Amino acid sequence: MIRRPPRSTPSNSSAASDVYKRQDLYSLRQIVPFCYLFDGLPPCTYIGLLGFKAHHTEPEPITALKLLKEAGVTVEENYVISTKTALKTWHPETVKGLNFVLISEKELFSIPQIEERIKEIVVKESTIRPIILDCTSLTKTATIAMYNVARKYFMPLIYIYEETKELYWIISPEEVKNMLLEKFKFREQLDES
Repeated sequence: MIRRPPRSTPSNSSAASDVYKRQDLYSLRQIVPFCYLFDGLPPCTYIGLLGFKAHHTEPEPITALKLLKEAGVTVEENYVISTKTALKTWHPETVKGLNFVLISEKELFSIPQIEERIKEIVVKESTIRPIILDCTSLTKTATIAMYNVARKYFMPLIYIYEETKELYWIISPEEVKNMLLEKFKFREQLDES
């Protein structure tokens, strides 16, 4: 749960406000990213993107979910960000089982707006299970937004080579572990024990 400062607390300059800001940061991260400090990846939530069908024979998120399963990653929930226009190019049977979060065409070309939409899902899901982000489809702005969110919230990020059906870890769970160890200075504590 994310806590907000009491209404009576000034929001921009008080020490109490800074504490609440830190609580926001840790309350979002506390449960999920720290699971990367241990071996094995628990069941995850997948957040991906879906663009136009064009030459594709299979939706990119379906390919990603299959490849994650082959890699031994269990995905219990999925969210796929797309536009109405892009979604209409796919036959309903081919996208069956995907949970869509629709964004407007205007949002599609705004990195901050896409980041905000991804963050809404992250805030909801991150207290339940780890999240894997997939930047394979849609636009370059969406890819950048996925990367920014992955770095900010310590989350693995994948890319699917569509022609060869290969999964590539842009930010692997091991890299997330190393980022956490560095960020929170756990490395020294682990090395000392």
